[in-house]
Amino acid sequence: MDRAREVIGSNKYMTLATTDDEGPWAAGIAFTVIGLRELYFISQRSSRHGRAIAANGLAAGAIFNSTVAPDDVESVQFSAVCRDVGDDAEQIRRVLELSGTCAGEPASEEEVRRIENDPEKGVFILQIQDMYVLDQVAWAESQIDAREQVDPGLVFAGIWRENGE
Repeated sequence: MDRAREVIGSNKYMTLATTDDEGPWAAGIAFTVIGLRELYFISQRSSRHGRAIAANGLAAGAIFNSTVAPDDVESVQFSAVCRDVGDDAEQIRRVLELSGTCAGEPASEEEVRRIENDPEKGVFILQIQDMYVLDQVAWAESQIDAREQVDPGLVFAGIWRENGE
């Protein structure tokens, strides 16, 4: 659990994977942790991943620090159900405030309305279903890229406690 918390808590970007009629797609996305199984991000609804989410709501992702040496890498992989929060002003406000967009200040009504009324920009919520971390024992012993499943609720609960939420 601690390794997953560290990876998620110390990184701001993830690789988001979706699939559509053209096949699989991956995109780099900035994310915000809100809730006990939820990651939020802001993106264009017309982007390929935005259209795929609207069509089937399925996503997967990876969060990792790409600047460390291969033997030091830690990563989190997950599967999720994803949706656009639409014009839910309260969720938009929380994302703006917790993502650093508002520099620690409350989101103004103008900022919330700007996203709420923008037909192209959406706030998306990833509800994490399954989460995995690198199996360090298998890697150290035989260089096998194996995974250990972790409980997303416990991982995110630890992040919230660390942030004083």
